[in-house]
Amino acid sequence: MKVIDEISRVLKAGAKALIIDLNKDVPKARINEYIDRMNLNKIDSYFTKLTFKSLVKSAYTKSEIQHIIAQSRFKQCEIIDEDVGFEIWLKKLGTHP
Repeated sequence: MKVIDEISRVLKAGAKALIIDLNKDVPKARINEYIDRMNLNKIDSYFTKLTFKSLVKSAYTKSEIQHIIAQSRFKQCEIIDEDVGFEIWLKKLGTHP
């Protein structure tokens, strides 16, 4: 949460920030489809899938993100589902000490 509060601290009132992150709840099949659309060769595809599947283990769920943001200076956010992840839009509404 320190990182989220630091984003809030450096933003001017009314400014927005965007965080793009993986979705911990994304099905493995969707990860495979997403990477298959990249048209990588077999070796690159294999290692990219392996990397995504490893990274998604430490990602957050949508509800976890909402909980983290609710405890931050932002208090709320807009979360847009994208392929295998999220766009997390934050807006600084006023001034914070």
